[in-house]
Amino acid sequence: MWLDDAELAQEKMKRVALRTGEELLKRFPYGGGGDVVGKGVDGTYTHSIDKVAEDLLFKYLEEEGFRGSVLSEERGYIRGMEPELMVVDPLDGTSNAIRGVPFYSISLALGEERRENWLEATQVGVVLELPSERTYWAIKGRGAYLDGRRIEVRPYREEDAIFSVFVGRGHIEEALRFLKAASKIRYLGSAALEMCLVAAGALDLFVQLGTGIRTFDIAASSLILKEAGGVLFAIEGEMLYKPKMRATPTERRCIVAVGDPVLLKTLYPPLDDVLKE
Repeated sequence: MWLDDAELAQEKMKRVALRTGEELLKRFPYGGGGDVVGKGVDGTYTHSIDKVAEDLLFKYLEEEGFRGSVLSEERGYIRGMEPELMVVDPLDGTSNAIRGVPFYSISLALGEERRENWLEATQVGVVLELPSERTYWAIKGRGAYLDGRRIEVRPYREEDAIFSVFVGRGHIEEALRFLKAASKIRYLGSAALEMCLVAAGALDLFVQLGTGIRTFDIAASSLILKEAGGVLFAIEGEMLYKPKMRATPTERRCIVAVGDPVLLKTLYPPLDDVLKE
């Protein structure tokens, strides 16, 4: 099993992501691939660039000898021959990729085969930024890295805080608390990468309201965030809690990823009890 050697698994996962990314960039160097070719298992539209990315990723996983189960956005759950699970997002930020906006990613997370709270089961996470090919990764208990350099979250400073805020329909009022608290606002279009930017200290906070995040969107980046010293919360109205997500293509959560939870204490008091969970 790949989990028997986390370092070797990480290297194989990086190779799979890089080979997939390089081939994808050859085929779609300036965007494109926006024609709809079907629907994924969660009911969202599959574009041709999504299908190409997934086909490539599965091909390279097979070539690297992965024999465990796989959960993916388009194909859903595929049972393997080994008791471990790879949760993959072959293309996070499809709209950016189609339109030629240079900010999208490939994400792979490896962990135990289990039904409950799969985010806690994740042992190895890799997120490849495209087109730059910068690579984030983490092994549970061993820190988080960007291209070999260890990364850490940034202490909160109100005067220059940068938030990335995704606001779904009907959630404008809920988003105002974040918009008012930030010095600068961004939204970049790839949740996996934006969580990695929080982990690296480039962003102070990433929040997605309205359209919930699925496990394969954040499985790898949640480990990278945690290993960098950050915290991931789920949001329901006025309540924050530590998310417990199963390895399924349909379960969704509105989330906030934060480097320094101090900045949330003014937005969602009291927070201390949640942090102790």
